[in-house]
Parts: sequence; structure tokens; C-alpha cells
Amino acid sequence: MRKLGLSLLLLSVLFACGQEEASQEGDDLTLNSVIAINDLPAVGPVSVKQTQMFSDDVMRSQMSTSISIAGEAQEILTVYIINLNEGNIYYVNDSDSTYVRMSFAELDALLDQINPAADTTGAQLELLQDQVRRMEDQAEPIPPFGECVPIEFDLVLGGTGENADYRSSMQGQMWLSKSIENDDVYMDFNDEAMVRFKNDIAGNAMFFGIAASVNLNQGWFESVNEAMTGVPVQAEFKITMPTPKETITYGMTMNLEDYSTADIDESLLAVPAGYQEVSLSEFRMY
Repeated sequence: MRKLGLSLLLLSVLFACGQEEASQEGDDLTLNSVIAINDLPAVGPVSVKQTQMFSDDVMRSQMSTSISIAGEAQEILTVYIINLNEGNIYYVNDSDSTYVRMSFAELDALLDQINPAADTTGAQLELLQDQVRRMEDQAEPIPPFGECVPIEFDLVLGGTGENADYRSSMQGQMWLSKSIENDDVYMDFNDEAMVRFKNDIAGNAMFFGIAASVNLNQGWFESVNEAMTGVPVQAEFKITMPTPKETITYGMTMNLEDYSTADIDESLLAVPAGYQEVSLSEFRMY
């Protein structure tokens, strides 16, 4: 279960992010989106409702995940806060008033432990196909989010040596808008995150959730970051990934439902006073 919760963090980085217009004016940005994962073996369909709040150098994410565990429907709530100025991420559990604090380096190491390439036993991986293409000429309106530009993904990840047969792939499209009010708050946060996370989480989490396992150069990251300008509005991906017993293929979609530009209550952007700090091993993520 803990591994599932950490994996959901990867989803939230991928989809930072109908439908309603922004209802209040302010300097911040709140995005409400729905992520659906289909055809996962054993688990079945997974639905994630995500709210992301951006205010200067702080982002709060709340994810409500519907999933079937041992044949029973479960609702999992995950809350975390990223503070770029402090260089920390905080997982928060309101039900028992506890939290865990990790530096970006600690989080990066943790995500690397659960990356989908763990079965390659530490072997270096490479992107055998690395197309991330912005198609400005195919932009079209997606009401009420204005003109949206599609980004085409065609990525294939492969192993070397004993793991030469390892293959993961990710194909699909994401539609980005630059017409949403206060979208600069979102884009400025992501640009700074790319610097603070040294591209490990902000970049690699989008592509298979891999940090140090993949040999990717800085120039590739910069070109991808440039292509990804805008707020994600829609996305649809097909992902193929080997496991110890079989190769699985599943689909993933994302839709931005609505957004708000109202100023965010400062109490939501920090761990509440009186909450107890605990270690990761002690922390109940749900």
C-alpha cells in the first residue's frame, strides 16, 4: 500500500494539473482534475480526483483515489505539500494529525526505489526512442480553457547487458493551454521545480518515474521542458511495462475539470500547528 501511495505521487507530477470558468479572481491557481488508469492486472480500474493549489513557491496536492483492493472498493486520500523555498516535501495525514518531512534529495532516492525499472537490478537504461513533439499547427480550442496545443509522446526505454530484453514504452498525447488565468503561477512553479529537483523528479517522473537509472542528458530535458509549456488540460497514454511475470499494458487518461484563481488560504499551504512529525516508517499515508 505504501508503494502504491508513492506511485500516485508520480501521477501528480505527470498531471499537474467540461466544466466551469474560474469563479473568483486572485493571484493563485487551483486545478481540479481527474485521472483514470485502466486495465491494471489484479487491481482493475483506478480513478484519481486531484486538486492542486499553486501559490508562489508552494504547491499543495490532495488526491482521492478509488481502487479495488482484495475485491473491496477503497478510497485512499493522499495529501502533500511541496515548498520550494524550504527544499522540502511534507506528507500530511489529517486523520491522526501527523506528517513526515523529506528533503528533495530524500524524495528522489525514495522514488528511485519504486521506479518501474527496479527489475533491471540497477542496470543502466536508455531511451531508445525519445520523441516529445509540440504540434503548434494542430492547436484547437477546448472550452473553456481556450486554445490548446497537443504534445505527442513516443518513448521507448530499454536495458543493456543482461537486461537487454527490458522494454517499456509510453505513447500518447497531452493537450496544453496557455489561455488559463494565472497560468504563469503554474509554469513558474514548474520551472523552479525543474531546477530544485535537478530534473530527477520534475522531469523523470513524467517518463516512467525513473531518476538515476536512466541515462538522459540535460539538453534533452531542456527541449522537453520547452515543449511542455502550458497547463495540462487533457491527456491519453498507452503504457507498456515488463513485470517479473509478464508484460502489462494499460491506459491512462487525464481531464482538467475546472480551475479557480481565488487566493488560497495560507493555512492550507503549510503543516497545521500541533501536528506531530514522524518518520516515514511510522507514517500512515492514508
